[in-house]
Amino acid sequence: TNWDIVFNAFASAGLRLSEDHLVKLTGLLVRSTQKKAQMSDGVDANAAGTIGIHEEATAWYERQLASFQLSGDHFLGPLNVRWRAAAAESRRDAPYERAVAYDKTPNFPLIYSGRTLGNRTRFSYLNDQMFSAGLDADYTLALSDFRDAVFSVGMVYAKTDRDYAQRSFSFVETTTDPGLIPNSVRVNR
Repeated sequence: TNWDIVFNAFASAGLRLSEDHLVKLTGLLVRSTQKKAQMSDGVDANAAGTIGIHEEATAWYERQLASFQLSGDHFLGPLNVRWRAAAAESRRDAPYERAVAYDKTPNFPLIYSGRTLGNRTRFSYLNDQMFSAGLDADYTLALSDFRDAVFSVGMVYAKTDRDYAQRSFSFVETTTDPGLIPNSVRVNR
């Protein structure tokens, strides 16, 4: 089962300073929050003896993308100049992810499984920041009534930073001897 809350916004505005000068601003915001819960029953075909399994998982995710761009077009006779600057940030926060697996046995309906992948708690965070800027210019030189020479130049700058952290915790049985951890303890985990 997934519960989602989503919010999106987009805005754009332009300002024409004169017939030859235009400045534009564009913004975008995408935000979602998701609560996830899952239960499944089945068979682990990879396990010896093909045992039945029961898995439960829950998670919470927050995601956001914000982006802004400012640009301009300027026509100065034979010289055309176009520039742009953009900044964006994306985030993903998973403050709680939990998964638990149980084995189905004849003596105990659900007994805690010691498999690493089926028993974990995880916390993670991701933040990406981006900035870019660019400039393009071209100059048109009339060579005759039928022919022009166009000289173009451009440049771009981009910088991206990423911050990421993840912490994972698991309950793992470090022994294959079932007598070291009694079933009465494994049932109550």
